[in-house]
Amino acid sequence: MAKAKYTKTKSGYFRTKVWDGTYNADGSKHRIDVTSKKSCADLERKVNEIKNRVSQNDFIASST
Repeated sequence: MAKAKYTKTKSGYFRTKVWDGTYNADGSKHRIDVTSKKSCADLERKVNEIKNRVSQNDFIASST
């Protein structure tokens, strides 16, 4: 059986961080949290969707 790419946290969520294509003031990459309550595959789908939007310069991160 294949190993899951993302593991479930204690709170029951699958969680990871994805680079949104921008940088912080100190020069480090700005990453956003992506979570899924459903499954590892659902989280992977969300991550791929964000990465595709970033590669097409279609993703705009919130300024908060």
